[in-house]
Amino acid sequence: TQYGDIQNWKNGREVRRMIWQNDTKYLSEARAVYTIAGNTSKRLYRYNGLESTVLYHPPLGWEKMHCEGYGDTIFYPSRIDPMKRQRRIVEAARYVKSGVRFVLAGSGAESEMNYLRDYIASYDLADRVTLLGFISEEEKRSWYAKCLGVYFGAFDEDYGYITLEAFYSQKPVIVHKDAGGPLEFVNDRENGFVIADNPQEIARCADELYYDRARAEKMGTRGRETLREKNMDWDYVIEKLLED
Repeated sequence: TQYGDIQNWKNGREVRRMIWQNDTKYLSEARAVYTIAGNTSKRLYRYNGLESTVLYHPPLGWEKMHCEGYGDTIFYPSRIDPMKRQRRIVEAARYVKSGVRFVLAGSGAESEMNYLRDYIASYDLADRVTLLGFISEEEKRSWYAKCLGVYFGAFDEDYGYITLEAFYSQKPVIVHKDAGGPLEFVNDRENGFVIADNPQEIARCADELYYDRARAEKMGTRGRETLREKNMDWDYVIEKLLED
């Protein structure tokens, strides 16, 4: 009912107010506050007025990630969700001019899965786009190791493990200008591409990497170096935490 909707809205606002109030009260009592990314620190300051220090940490299984070359696929492993924008990479398949292929891994919202399947069928893109569904961590590392590059379409991500996994695998990353956390790592045309939310732009970047594998390798190598420069190391994280 309309009354029920109003009550739910009011209750939601009250719950949000309580979370803000308690976060501000109790976090401000800490000797030091750390976050996983600069984007998270910005939110903490915007909503709670609290300063914090960024401590980047490696993703699960980072030490097993490696590179086995630069094939013909752009890989995107993620939960299937509108905020992750899998639609864009599938739509980009209509515009590529090279032999590049797009491979998506993950499961999620059935409405999004149906959209992707219908779009692939409608434009006869089965030879361009592969939907793997759920895959194991070992399979994911294998795709990272052999792909040409990685697409990460998320909007306003907190941190973004996919960026880190790609760089540990020495692969360039394609992200959007509103990606959030990944923008703390991806530098346009240096270790990846920072582009508009546009399937034609994704296709252009994918073709660029396909036709210039040496550049893809150079950008991927630079990505791995970026992680070292960001002190992406558990020993560093623990050392900083123990200081306080």
